[in-house]
Amino acid sequence: MKKLLIIAGSALAIAGSSAAYAQSYGQGQWVLSRSAVGGSHYYPGVVASASGNQVTINFDDGTTETRPASQVRPYDWRVGSFIRCIWRPDGNVYGAMIQNISGGGTKLTIRYVDDGIVATVKTGECYSD
Repeated sequence: MKKLLIIAGSALAIAGSSAAYAQSYGQGQWVLSRSAVGGSHYYPGVVASASGNQVTINFDDGTTETRPASQVRPYDWRVGSFIRCIWRPDGNVYGAMIQNISGGGTKLTIRYVDDGIVATVKTGECYSD
């Protein structure tokens, strides 16, 4: 089965080639990636390097990992996106909607879905599914 990757308005068909997929990520590009400790969740970070089917990511929480390109996707958080963030008072993670993005993209104003509380958090405190 072919995957379709859209790059700068053009379509590029990739026939199962993870090497070609990794090359679509350039140094300094914001991405979302699975983490070795995060299971199926996607965490924000910046590409440090990409080679073959591996992408090395500096995650916003301060960690760095090299991940398979198949576990990396373009950063797509925007105002209105549903994400999950740590609630500092109890350390648990709750669903939230992004209300504003600031600090060069590293700070989010969010509204927690279950109780409507508005908070400002760092992107490294959040993930998406």
